[in-house]
Amino acid sequence: MEIKTNNIEFIVVDDGSIKETHNAINNLINQDSRFLLITQEHSGVSNARNAGIDRSIGEYILFVDSDDYVNSAEVELLLGNIKDNDEVVIFNFTKLKADGQTLEEVSFADRTVDTKEMLIELSKDGFNRYILNLVWNKVYKKSIFVSGTVKFDERYYYGEDLIFNLYVFKKVSHVRFLNINSYNYIIDLNSSISTSYCEDISVNTRATLEAITSLYQKYGLCEECWDNLIEYYSSSINRVFNHRKRYINETNLLEDKLEKDAIILKNYLDYVKGAASNAT
Repeated sequence: MEIKTNNIEFIVVDDGSIKETHNAINNLINQDSRFLLITQEHSGVSNARNAGIDRSIGEYILFVDSDDYVNSAEVELLLGNIKDNDEVVIFNFTKLKADGQTLEEVSFADRTVDTKEMLIELSKDGFNRYILNLVWNKVYKKSIFVSGTVKFDERYYYGEDLIFNLYVFKKVSHVRFLNINSYNYIIDLNSSISTSYCEDISVNTRATLEAITSLYQKYGLCEECWDNLIEYYSSSINRVFNHRKRYINETNLLEDKLEKDAIILKNYLDYVKGAASNAT
């Protein structure tokens, strides 16, 4: 609300909050005509973001998670620096603990890069998660979503932001980086999905591998970047098993889980073999 420009809209999606929270939000934003409140039954973060995209009328979209906050002056500076031909703009952010302690300042040098060149750089740099995995450190041109082919996939509850960005990068010709710190990302280790069990992590990870393979295929980069892609596939598979291993002692169904792991592993191996044959 401290952002002064009137050439902006703020869309708040109330995804099934309790009545007291809804009333508090409603009372606050009624003081400012730039706000639009969307109220819906709890449907998940991807559905909520899609609802916001569908109702938006602005030329560019920036996402803010409910437990984070933006730097108002820097957001105005960021928006003032966007050019008409910008499709995706990636900007700096600060990682903070819930108590306000700074953990990391993540910054990018000012530059504009072709998507294909960026993908080559990413493959050599371990597929930088700050570029690929996050949506709230980016400004997206609304026209990317107009056709309806790019949206948050509501089937997935783990890695959905990464899958979304992989869809986006298939649609844009270039990406711009701005050295402006507009966002504060709050890490609450007690509520993070990274500390909770996700039964469908293997399905979601498989979708990620398919999406990143499709992206690199589009730009004709699978053969050039194949060794790095294989390393990415391997680390993704290891992450699935490490995730499951952490929680395997929480239940007596050890045999059942090991059987599922064997099926998952075969599934991934078959996928990587197929991807390899397509890349060569």
